[in-house]
Amino acid sequence: MNLEVVFQTEKVEGNEAPPLLSNLKSLRLKRLIDLSCIWELPTQHVRLESLVDLRIEDCPSLKSLFSVSLAQGLVLLEKLKIIGCGELKQIVTELEGDEEEQTRSIDSHNSLCFPKLRKVHIENCDGLEYIFPTKMAAQGLRVLTLSIKNCCRLKQVITVAKDMVENDIVFQQLQFLRFLSSFSVSGCPQLTDSGVHLDAEEAYLEGVQSSAFKESFSSSKHLHLSEIEDQNLVPEANREGLNGLTSLELRQCKDLDCLVDTTTMNELTSAFTHLERLSINYMDGLESLCKGHPPQSFLKNLKELLIRDCNKLQVVLSMDELLYNREPLSKLQSLELENLAELRWLFKGSPHSFIFQSLKVVTIGGCGVLKSLFSPSLIQSLVLLEKLQIRNCHELKTLLGEPESDDEIMESKSSSLPLCLPKLKTLDILHCSKLEYVVPITLAQGLPSLESVSISQCYELKQVFGMAKEQDGVQHDGLLLLASLQHLNLEWLLKLASFSPQNYIVKAPALKRFYVYDCPQLTNSPIQHVHKKLELRLESVGLSAFKELFGNTKNLLVHRIWDDKILIPDLVNLEHHSQAMMGFKYNGEPSEGCFPNLKSLRVKNCVNLLKVFEIAEGLSNQEENQAPQILSKLEYLELYHLLDLRQILKGPTRYVNLQSLKVLDIIRCSELKSLFPLSVTQTLRSLEELNIHECSELVHVFMGLEEEEEEDDDDDDDDDDDDNDDDDEGIESDALCLPNLKTVEITQCPRLKYVFPLALARGFPRLQKLQLVGLRSLRAFVARNNVLEAPALENLCIHGCSALSNFTFQKEANNCFPPKLQGGDFIPNPKKMELFNLIWLRDNLRELIVHYNNNLTYIFPVMLIQHLSQLSILEIKSCEKLKGIIGNDDILASSSQGPRLEMKMVFPQLKQIVLEYLPKLESFSPVGYHLEFPCLDLLNVKQCSKIITSFTADYLTLTVHAKTDQASQLDDASPSQEVIFWKRHRPTLLPQYIEETGEISPLK
Repeated sequence: MNLEVVFQTEKVEGNEAPPLLSNLKSLRLKRLIDLSCIWELPTQHVRLESLVDLRIEDCPSLKSLFSVSLAQGLVLLEKLKIIGCGELKQIVTELEGDEEEQTRSIDSHNSLCFPKLRKVHIENCDGLEYIFPTKMAAQGLRVLTLSIKNCCRLKQVITVAKDMVENDIVFQQLQFLRFLSSFSVSGCPQLTDSGVHLDAEEAYLEGVQSSAFKESFSSSKHLHLSEIEDQNLVPEANREGLNGLTSLELRQCKDLDCLVDTTTMNELTSAFTHLERLSINYMDGLESLCKGHPPQSFLKNLKELLIRDCNKLQVVLSMDELLYNREPLSKLQSLELENLAELRWLFKGSPHSFIFQSLKVVTIGGCGVLKSLFSPSLIQSLVLLEKLQIRNCHELKTLLGEPESDDEIMESKSSSLPLCLPKLKTLDILHCSKLEYVVPITLAQGLPSLESVSISQCYELKQVFGMAKEQDGVQHDGLLLLASLQHLNLEWLLKLASFSPQNYIVKAPALKRFYVYDCPQLTNSPIQHVHKKLELRLESVGLSAFKELFGNTKNLLVHRIWDDKILIPDLVNLEHHSQAMMGFKYNGEPSEGCFPNLKSLRVKNCVNLLKVFEIAEGLSNQEENQAPQILSKLEYLELYHLLDLRQILKGPTRYVNLQSLKVLDIIRCSELKSLFPLSVTQTLRSLEELNIHECSELVHVFMGLEEEEEEDDDDDDDDDDDDNDDDDEGIESDALCLPNLKTVEITQCPRLKYVFPLALARGFPRLQKLQLVGLRSLRAFVARNNVLEAPALENLCIHGCSALSNFTFQKEANNCFPPKLQGGDFIPNPKKMELFNLIWLRDNLRELIVHYNNNLTYIFPVMLIQHLSQLSILEIKSCEKLKGIIGNDDILASSSQGPRLEMKMVFPQLKQIVLEYLPKLESFSPVGYHLEFPCLDLLNVKQCSKIITSFTADYLTLTVHAKTDQASQLDDASPSQEVIFWKRHRPTLLPQYIEETGEISPLK
């Protein structure tokens, strides 16, 4: 757009002309390349007294915004934003001529004033030399936020007349402007504070010389400096010491080598006296915080210190720098040091030079040459330290440094105070490759509040708590009490041999989570008296060091155990070791049995593991009333990728009680042939989920008899159904052994012959989901094809079970009809079924999907149609031998007498019928049946070339009718439609239904 002027006014005679634009509140101009002027003079009748928001962007030809008269009327202006106006030289156009004439032209009572101005943002205005004109009074601008970016010719925020003196009234008015709420400037290399010294509560300076603002920001609270070109802040950048600052952030100031330099200015009395937060980042030239003797009370009130990526810094603070400080850093609460490549000491000085009585959090990372953290005298002052995190300090050998000076050695020998960190709660150490031990045992005894310890990737670590030998070479027995320790995590500690020195006993009564990963040499873990509901996770580590803890374990995960062939080798011996089993007392009371608290057990990726539990013969000799109830609280059991596992339980199992087990997951255990014998299975009264996947040798899920656990699976498999006649000896046939089972998923177990023994045939009152996939040897869900109850079944998916010939669920089979239907099964309460190799059914079925069944000849027998009142979706695809959807019922046919009437069947809820790729399908229903679908929305019959059933639609009621006529059946030459398609909103796609006279008998 070639717009050059926005508002153009003509000269009006007299003073009675109405004001123009007096109600204008917002003005925004954007991407007007040719705009050179907003207002065409004269403008004495223009009043912008309502303007609040003015934004101008990308108007490169614009040279000014307001005349003086217009600017005087901006009494409500709050926001001013100017971006990308390269030719803009003045925001307010001052009068041409000498300064004396300018002064006379502006009434001192009506001088420029922006009383409501709150935010000014100016960016990429290369021609602008100043922001506010000389004669500007600015009462009330203490809340102004001023942001300036990339104005390369900008020299002053406020331009000052050459002849203006300090006692000039206008000059005194100008001083009000310098108090800003926030001031931000970047990319303005020529900007200085000459004339009017700015001050702001919060200031951001980037890419400027801070020395150009020596007299500014003396009372600022927050100062952020980035890429400034100075060597120090005091006195080069500010002579007053910046004592008003409470927060200082420095970033990428490559020339800055210190904060304060007193070597060139001895008269400096104070600096940074009120500073509370100091952040220093990416300062390659920083060598020290103070060069020379520091001023009085230097950093006295500092609470938070953060230093990152300062490659020349060797010590944070030394006593020489703090010679005149009586309490250096005594108020420091947080210390964070990151990536300080040359840092050798945190603090350097004589004993008690530093008192960190307020320090709570210490985080140190990437300090590659740091060898120790604290001296003994320094640790004694850390009375409030709560969190200590250390990572990537590759030269660090110990947290507690040895005394170096003579004074430190003398004091450490004479001190009678024990080392302690009474408030320390969290200790995290990561990737300190030379760390030999964390803290000495003498300090470990002074950690009453320690709650969490995590140590990872410390490849030289030998002990968590270490102790040097006494001078006589003898180590003494001891007790270490970690009363508050709740979480202990040890990972990738290749040389870790023990948790504490030899002959030390560790008590951690609150320990709830204990994780050990890849600690191959750990053979001694003398932790005792842990929490009674411990969660124990062991990965790539020997088990012998931890079996003391099994008796109190609630959740146990074992992952990648290489050498142990038996996870739990001897429950009787374990009982003795842990003092938590039958026959022993724990806290004066008899225990409940083996693993009294174990609730979760996960075993993963353990090569060579042959058995999970081995029960000693001695346990079976106990009297019945004294026998323990093994695993009685176990709720979750997962066995994953145990390629050599052959048995879960070995030995006498009559005392194994899995009464609490709810979820059982067995995945990729390729050598496992069965899970549990029948005596154990009968205790699974709480089991809700059974998931078995990719167990290639699995023949039985649950064995019929205890003796079958040892039988050779290479015997004659073809006689399996007959071999199990005696499976249920001594077991009631109607016992509900699995009353709470809800989900069964078994996939890719090619040798599995049946899921449950006959003794469990009536045990599924709550079964809701059944999925059987890739079980090519499966003959029946239950041995001998027994009828099962499954009143709650909602979802059934069977795929790739080619040997399964009959699969029957029934609620009252004896009162209905023969339970074994051709390729079908009777289920009382299904809601969704996906059948890929056979069929099912009953009352609450809503969806039926059958794909790729090459043996089915029909889907439903006629007598089962009455149970399909809820069926809404019927989808049959790719069943090569299917001849009919509804098969003729021999029982019904044989009972018919005399001439047959047309039988009527109604599917009240059926909405979708999809029949595809059925090359032998002849009919939807037998001859003589009239089908009605009052709610049908979609009918799609495709590539069913032999179908003779005719479909019609009642255009008034939108009911679809289907009939198979005798005449059509006899006429084999009669062609059939290749595609039959109908939708409810297009009823005429089918022929009009014509009601025929004659008797119709409803199907009963």
